Amino acid sequence: MIDYKYLEGYKFKYLEPIHSNKLDFYLCNCGIEKCNQSHSFGPAVRDHFIIHYIIDGEGTYTVNNKTYKLKKNDGFLIYPDTITYYEADKENPWTYAWIGFNGIKSKLYLSYSNLDINNLIFNYSKDDSLKSYILEILNLNRMDKSNELKIEGLLYFFFSKLA
Repeated sequence: MIDYKYLEGYKFKYLEPIHSNKLDFYLCNCGIEKCNQSHSFGPAVRDHFIIHYIIDGEGTYTVNNKTYKLKKNDGFLIYPDTITYYEADKENPWTYAWIGFNGIKSKLYLSYSNLDINNLIFNYSKDDSLKSYILEILNLNRMDKSNELKIEGLLYFFFSKLA
């Protein structure tokens, strides 16, 4: 059986598979959260990459002394070892989904979408795929070998849409 951490509450879902043998590209965690007004996270430094995708509402993302005002269908990349801060809007707080990942191919796959340390913001309004893939991963919260492979496949599908 694969180890994992799964949490679910009124306004959030969170899944964190525990991998000890992955190197190339792997899921670290993912989730979805409907934030309260002015809900914030940080300043914080992460040890892996995270992409947040805004499903609804607005908020700000601050990194490298620059603040971005973001809304529905926008997204932002958190780079490892970088101080970041983000906050939901007071009037129209965001709901976002996120996907945390790592591995030696992470920078390569991010480059397919023009995302890197100098380009951290994107917009994806073609369809609901990014949200759908994260929700599908969250629904695979009973970890076994089959679901481990499905999660890995969904991570690749997520990145294929970004590219």
